[in-house]
Amino acid sequence: MIFHCPHCGIKVAPALETCPSCSQRMIRRCPACAEDISLKADQCKYCGEAVPPEKDPRPARGPVPAKTATRAPREISQARPTPPDIEFLDEPARSCAWENPNRGVASRWWATWRESNFHPTRFFENLPRNTGHRWPVGFANGLWAQVLFVAVVIATGALGVAAVQGHPIEPWVLWLGVGAVVVGIPVYFLLVTTGLYIGAFLWHILLSLMGAKGGFEGTLRVVAYSSGTQVWNVVPILGPVVSVLLKGVLYYQGFRHVHGLSKARAFVATVLPLALMVGAVVALVAVGASQHSAPHAVPGPQESF
Repeated sequence: MIFHCPHCGIKVAPALETCPSCSQRMIRRCPACAEDISLKADQCKYCGEAVPPEKDPRPARGPVPAKTATRAPREISQARPTPPDIEFLDEPARSCAWENPNRGVASRWWATWRESNFHPTRFFENLPRNTGHRWPVGFANGLWAQVLFVAVVIATGALGVAAVQGHPIEPWVLWLGVGAVVVGIPVYFLLVTTGLYIGAFLWHILLSLMGAKGGFEGTLRVVAYSSGTQVWNVVPILGPVVSVLLKGVLYYQGFRHVHGLSKARAFVATVLPLALMVGAVVALVAVGASQHSAPHAVPGPQESF
């Protein structure tokens, strides 16, 4: 059905087939689905079939007979396809061992630490970008939880050895140990989480100035998953050096892949805070040295009157 005459444009009743104003025939049938469409339509609005225009429209010849099944409608598969409910984008599938709930906590943490420390480029290429904050925060706290667990085991073993050797253990020592565990775990988690968010916020300000494309969650994920390098601090002498250098590598790779920075921008963003800290320390040392080496005024001989 139509609502306006295709010839003169006057509004007509949907049931009319001939215009009451110009007496021209207004409708014709779609050759594909046999629905009534406008005489000047070039495409059927019901099935989407392209309809060639009539070059020599004939005058009206009375009422149009009822529809007959002269031609079977086309298959539904040949109609215009409807948009899918879900569209798959050209986004690569990313995964992280720590964010796989089907594995144990220790296994997930160890696999993520090993991948990030020894294959940082591959790790940050495959790291999910937007799976929430709880995963990276949990990984950063996982390190401190394991350190605290080891400390509790060592303390318990020391108390056991002392008890076996016959050394008396004061009750207040036991209560102090229990209190340290009960209070220390949530306090540690609170401090680590707060420090993680503050550090990620400061890094994100710098990255935004460098043209980072990702959001704050991306920065938080880079900082959190780079915190595993602190394990190297247990190695004497060289451990702290390895920890600092390796964390710089992880930041560099993370900023590149998560925020889409170029190599030069990622390098500057990684090195700039360290350069500023070294410059501040050098400036303080230079100021202290200059004050220490400044000549002291020697009092001259007193004049006699």
